Amino acid sequence: MLRPHQEKAIADVRAAYAAGRRAPILCAPTGSGKTFTAAEIIRSAVAKGNRVWFLAHLREILEDTSSRLKRADISHGFIMSGKPRNLYEQVQVVSVQTAMRRSFAVKPGLIIVDECHLAVANTYKKVFEAAGNPPILGLTGTPCRLDGKGLGEMFDCIIPTCSTGDLIGDGMLSPIKYFAPSKPDLSEIGTRGGDYALDQLEELVDRNVITGNAVQHYRKMCGGKPAVAFCVSIKHAEHVADLFKKAGYRAVAVSGKSTSEERRFALEGLRTKQLDVVCNAQLWVAGVDVPNIECIILLRPTKSLTFYLQAIGRGLRLADGKQHCTVLDHAGCVFEHGMPDIQRE
Repeated sequence: MLRPHQEKAIADVRAAYAAGRRAPILCAPTGSGKTFTAAEIIRSAVAKGNRVWFLAHLREILEDTSSRLKRADISHGFIMSGKPRNLYEQVQVVSVQTAMRRSFAVKPGLIIVDECHLAVANTYKKVFEAAGNPPILGLTGTPCRLDGKGLGEMFDCIIPTCSTGDLIGDGMLSPIKYFAPSKPDLSEIGTRGGDYALDQLEELVDRNVITGNAVQHYRKMCGGKPAVAFCVSIKHAEHVADLFKKAGYRAVAVSGKSTSEERRFALEGLRTKQLDVVCNAQLWVAGVDVPNIECIILLRPTKSLTFYLQAIGRGLRLADGKQHCTVLDHAGCVFEHGMPDIQRE
């Protein structure tokens, strides 16, 4: 059943198309039910005879979307490596990397783009062109980019919905307990691509005053509750995982170089509470739905508001017995971006 903010979001999307927009962005934070809202939009589009693509760049997002479409009883196929093809389905779950390498005789009437702040990249443009440039609906909680590129070359309006604070107030997300025990001195750290240079960050943060204290604060504040640590690099993630293991916790490190099996093992380990801490590098900022995550450990300073909000969002979903999400911000992100539940333009 749709919640009031989801019903309004769908009505606002329809009004945007009726007003002549062809590529609105539906802006809603983690936990607002963007995929569920999108499923209802897909159902309506299919009922009108349209073919719909749900397009994203991460396997985790696509697999999570597929499971949600199944629960919504929406039959679909895949345009994605390692998945069976069924191009006769009206709904397709599509990997942007796979779609970029193919041509299509049957084109969609609507493309829904998750994490649409990424969609100004040339790969997305090629996919849109190959699909015949149909109407687009963008989904994101943070319609902004580190490189300063505007989204106006691809999208034509933003439809706001609600804030993280609104969802917490309505009892739809977990309250946040936020601790910022340290603030690294970043004055000597350079920038690349709009964010802090990762090689310089690794040397700065992988010290006892930050990485070592993360284990102590986790023991004091969270005591074995399922946690995700966001690290600077693969080496840093592996080191942090080793420190947690030496302290008696069940921990693993994952990264963009991990196999699908290793990623699934980490996810299931948190879901089933067979793991205490997953330390990750450049992964799991989106597309991870493990409601029983109760602690977020920030060990990577960032200029990216998107990274900051989505990382914390991994711990905000509701779960049985979960009273709040604890954020241990050893990276000083809150001093750069403010609290995660404030209202933002």
